[in-house]
Amino acid sequence: MKIHIGANIKELRKRKNITQEKLAEYLGITYQTISKWENGTSLPSISLLPAIANIFNVSIDELYDIDKHTNDEKVSAYETEYTALCSNGDNKGRVELMRRALEEYPRNYKFMNYLARSLYRCGNIDLYATEIIMLCDRILEDCKTDSIRFSALQTIARTYKGIGQRKTALKYAYEIPSIASSREFFLGEILTGEERIEQLQKNIFFLSYNAGKFITYLASDGRGMGKQLSNEEKIRMYKAANTIYETIAYDGNYLMLNGKFYWHYSWIAKHYCLIGDTDSAIKNLLIAERAAAEMDRFIKENKERNYTSLFLNKITSNPQDALKHWQGTNCNQLHTQLQDECFDAMRDIPEFKELELRLKEQKKGETMPSLKSIDNGKTFDWGKTSSDYARYRDIYPDEFYKRIMDLGLCTKGQKVLDLGTGTGVLPRNMYKYGAEFTGADISENQIAYARQLSADNGMDIKYVVASAETIDFSDNTFDVVTACQCFMYFNKEIALPKIYNVLKPNGHFCILFMAYLPFESEIAAKSEELILKYNPDWNGVHYNPNKKINSKTPDWCKGMFVVENHFGYEVDVKFTRESWNGRMKACRGIGASSLNPEKIAAWENEHMAYLETTPDNFDIPHWVTMLNLRKI
Repeated sequence: MKIHIGANIKELRKRKNITQEKLAEYLGITYQTISKWENGTSLPSISLLPAIANIFNVSIDELYDIDKHTNDEKVSAYETEYTALCSNGDNKGRVELMRRALEEYPRNYKFMNYLARSLYRCGNIDLYATEIIMLCDRILEDCKTDSIRFSALQTIARTYKGIGQRKTALKYAYEIPSIASSREFFLGEILTGEERIEQLQKNIFFLSYNAGKFITYLASDGRGMGKQLSNEEKIRMYKAANTIYETIAYDGNYLMLNGKFYWHYSWIAKHYCLIGDTDSAIKNLLIAERAAAEMDRFIKENKERNYTSLFLNKITSNPQDALKHWQGTNCNQLHTQLQDECFDAMRDIPEFKELELRLKEQKKGETMPSLKSIDNGKTFDWGKTSSDYARYRDIYPDEFYKRIMDLGLCTKGQKVLDLGTGTGVLPRNMYKYGAEFTGADISENQIAYARQLSADNGMDIKYVVASAETIDFSDNTFDVVTACQCFMYFNKEIALPKIYNVLKPNGHFCILFMAYLPFESEIAAKSEELILKYNPDWNGVHYNPNKKINSKTPDWCKGMFVVENHFGYEVDVKFTRESWNGRMKACRGIGASSLNPEKIAAWENEHMAYLETTPDNFDIPHWVTMLNLRKI
C-alpha cells in the first residue's frame, strides 16, 4: 500500500486556499518542511497530525486516506449502488450494502450515516436503536463534515423520540441549525444573476415541498392533531398540501411531485370513503392512479429533467432522489392500499373493479404466488406481528426437534437453509446440535428479530431477507433445506427448482407443519370463533387433518425429489392464558392481518375476557406432519 498523505495535504491546502507559508505558520514549522511532505521526500511527525487534521476539518484517517485514488472508485461504486437501492425502495438491500461497505471502510462517516438512516427506516426502532445511536455518536464525535453531522443529528433525534426519550431527542434536535440560518437561504441573498435565480427557486421548492409535507403530518398524526380532526377536516388539509404543489408547478409538469400527489389523493379517497362519499373517493383514486403511473414512468426513465413553471424553471428533478421505503412500483403500492378494509364498500362499484384490475395487470415480474385463495385475497404481513411471534410462536416441543434429528437432518457438519424462518425459531432451537444454519424470510422485520434473538444467545446463525422464490445461493450449497409452517405460501413452479439447485446431491428438503386441532379443543374452537367475528375472511380455521399418511411422491415434485419419509403424530402443547392469547394474536387472522389496531385491540379484550373463564394452564392438542424429500 502506498501512503498519499503529502498529496492529500496539498489537495486539502489548495481547497482551503492556504499557502505553504501560512500552513507552516499555523504549525510552527518552516514552509520547506511542508514542501517536502507534498513532494513525498518526508512525512509529517505523528505529533503534528491532530493539528493538521483540525486545520483542514478532517479526521486523521481521512488525512492519511491510504490508496485514495483506488479507493475513490470503490467508494463511488458503493454510493451509486446505494442511490439505486434508495430509488427501488430496497431498504433491506441498503442495510446489507452499507454493512459490507463499512467492513471495507470502517471509518467512512458517510457510510455510517447511510447505515444509520437505513436501519431507522426498517421500522423496528426498538431493535435497532442501540446500533443507530452508536453509529450517530461516532459520527458526531469524529466527523468534521457538517452535512453528515447534521444528518446524523436528525437520525439520532428521531431514534431517541422513537424509543420514548423525548428530552434526549430534543437535545440533539436543538443542535441542528435553524432554517433561517441555513446556507441555502443566505446564498439566496449573496449570489447574483443566474446563480441567484437558481438558488431562490431551489429555496421555493424546498419550502413548498416541506410545507405540504408538514400539513400532511398534522392530518395523519394519530396521537396529536390528526386524532382531533374529522374526516372532512383531514380532506381539507390534504387538498391544501396539493394546492401548494399545484401553485409552484402550475403548468402540470410535476416530475417528483407526482409521488406526493399519489399519496395525498389516495388518502383523500380513503377519507371520502369513510364518510360514505364513494363518488368522490373513486374520482380521487383515479387521480392517484395517474400520479402513481407518472411517477413510475419518471423513475423508469431515469433521466434528470427540468421543471418548466416560472417558479422552478432553473432547477431539475432527478429520479435517483426518489427515496422509497417499499419495493415495487407506486402503482403496486396503490394496489396494496386498495386492499384496506376501508374500501370494502366500493368493491362492487364498476370503476373500482376496473381500477383494481388495471393495477393488478401492471405488476411485472412478481415472484410470489397468487394468494387469492388465502383469506379471500386479503393482505397479510408477518412482520406486523414479529414481537408477539418471537415471544409466543416458539412453541414446538422437544419431541418435534428430536424427530428431525432422527431423520438424520440438521446434524453436526451439515449446512442447512431454513426457508420462511420467521424469527429463527427452528435454527435457534436446533443450533445446539451443531449444524451450520442460514435462515431466510420475506419479512425484513422477522429477520431483524431473528438476528437479535440469535445474537442475544450467542448463536452464529446467518440470516437473509428473501422469499423461497428469490433465494440467491450457489448450486450445491446446502445439505438440507427446511420449510416450517410456510410451504403453503410458496409458488412451487418457481421455488422448487431453486431449492433443488441449492441442495447438494442427495440433499434433503424437509417440509414441516404443526397446527392445533379445534375439533379436539373447546378453547381452540372458541378462539377461532372470536377471530372470525372480527375477521370473517380468515380461512386458516377448522383444521381437521386426514391422519392417514400417503407416502407416494407428490406430482408437484416429481423429477426432482422422491419421498424418503412421511409421517404424522399428535402432541399436546402446554399454554397459559397469556401465552395462548399471544399465540392466537400472532396468527394470520389477527396480528398479521390487515385489521386496524382498534379491531385487534377489541378482539384481544374479548379473547382475554373469555380466557378468564378457562383454567390458568391447559394443553392444546396439535397435529404434526413431516415430509422428508430427497433430491434425485
